[in-house]
Amino acid sequence: MSQPRLPCWTLLAWLVAFLPGGALAGGLADPTLAPSAPAPTHRRASEPPPRVSAIFASRARRVAIVDGLPVDAGDVVGDLTILSIEADGVRYRRHGREGFAPLRSTAP
Repeated sequence: MSQPRLPCWTLLAWLVAFLPGGALAGGLADPTLAPSAPAPTHRRASEPPPRVSAIFASRARRVAIVDGLPVDAGDVVGDLTILSIEADGVRYRRHGREGFAPLRSTAP
């Protein structure tokens, strides 16, 4: 007595149902998803210093314009902590390291 043969589509249906989800897809990516950007690499040495474009001083306090934003001593802007505002620039801390950004002239 011979065994009954299963149709090919039945065998294919069993394979699809019981194989792990990614086994048939291999390295295929969903074309409807936006491509993922590579993870940012943090190169602390190559980060430019903050740009100090103005310093305003009164008897009570000093305010500096750092990267286009007004800041006081103690403010946190992104990864910068403003330590102090001097007459000629700003002392800051970034990633645990202290630095000094001089007041830059706007003249060419």
